[in-house]
Amino acid sequence: FGVRISDLAGLIVGLLTEPASRAEVSMEGKVDEFDLARLSGNLSLLGATEYTDLKATFRNLEMKNLTPYSGKFAGRAIESGKLSLDLEYKINQRKLKGENQIIIDNLTLGERVDSKDATTLPLHLALALLRNSKGVINLGLRHASRISRRGSEEHADRCQQIRRSPR
Repeated sequence: FGVRISDLAGLIVGLLTEPASRAEVSMEGKVDEFDLARLSGNLSLLGATEYTDLKATFRNLEMKNLTPYSGKFAGRAIESGKLSLDLEYKINQRKLKGENQIIIDNLTLGERVDSKDATTLPLHLALALLRNSKGVINLGLRHASRISRRGSEEHADRCQQIRRSPR
């Protein structure tokens, strides 16, 4: 899965090769024709695993584009729906903390897709339980892990909390 960001504009200020330096990032662009993509925060160019504080925002992404994934893992195409994401990742001395807010607006599943990897869970029931009275699914996901010296996450990776908005 990928998104094409166009009309990207912004600034990266203070980009230095000193390990303790921090650059400020502020960028904004469009996904597809009308959708928003924004990246902001601070990072250390040579010490990203020691310090990074970035926020990425995506608004109103068309969920039909996720059909290859939903077909494989859910066994259903996506007929319609919009996805908005607020992703925040902080790294401090190789400790990664992520806070993600995922909003799915009026997701409608389409036709069945044959896939050996598809779940057998009752998806329509799951979606009905997650939706609020306006058809919106609002999920929060926190993540914490330690980054190893090799640059990959250790097996101690863990999700801390998943929460759903009240109806």
